[in-house]
Amino acid sequence: MRKLNCIVAAAALFGMFLMPSQSEAGVRVYVRIGPPRAHVVKVYRPARPYRDAIWVSGHYRYRHGRYVWTRGHYIRPRRGYIYVQPHWKHTRRGYFFVTGRWVRR
Repeated sequence: MRKLNCIVAAAALFGMFLMPSQSEAGVRVYVRIGPPRAHVVKVYRPARPYRDAIWVSGHYRYRHGRYVWTRGHYIRPRRGYIYVQPHWKHTRRGYFFVTGRWVRR
């Protein structure tokens, strides 16, 4: 019985590595109603924590059936890459969120 449990556990662990993660699978969640307009209030960026820091703009995320505002923040640059800001894209199926990402120059 113990040997059978080890085989089953090993097979399950091996299967997890074969299955693509959600980000690799390209799963998109479409929302029929677009995000609200970005906050109109004046946003003051805090001082850069280091010389080459990149600002990620504040944006709306869709969580648990509603839009939630995510504040802007700084990230570290990556040599040889350009950062593309997170944004919403509109298609015939609705709106979907495109996460911020690094693109090779």
